[in-house]
Amino acid sequence: MGAGVCNVFITHHSEAQEVDEETFFHLGESGGTKVSSAYKLCADIIAERYDPARWNIYPFHFSDGDNWSDNDNKLCLELVQQLLTVSNLFGYGEIRDGGYTSSLMSAFTSVKDPKFVIVTIAEKRDVYPALQKWFSRGGVAIG
Repeated sequence: MGAGVCNVFITHHSEAQEVDEETFFHLGESGGTKVSSAYKLCADIIAERYDPARWNIYPFHFSDGDNWSDNDNKLCLELVQQLLTVSNLFGYGEIRDGGYTSSLMSAFTSVKDPKFVIVTIAEKRDVYPALQKWFSRGGVAIG
């Protein structure tokens, strides 16, 4: 018996929290961002609810790339490596304003796992190509 598709929505500010879809798409927060809290919560939710032997796991993270500190960037790298061991694909989409390269994107360039796919999004028209890049790597065709 198939389990279907489950979506989990995680927001992060200084601390991550799981929220429903409505809250996720309508929440606006500003201030300090501690990205590792979201990756830690994601790893905990996978461990508690989604056995990788029974689920295809595809974490996607959209961010402006600003993060609390270089120490948190290092922790994010460790958590990304951990999440890659249980994921079919991990997508990171950075929403950029101008030519700015964030500290998080700079840290992620060291990840060489083919299951870790980075895209940049500068305009709305970049969203569909980003999805194509992610899903073409994950063995899922869209179009």
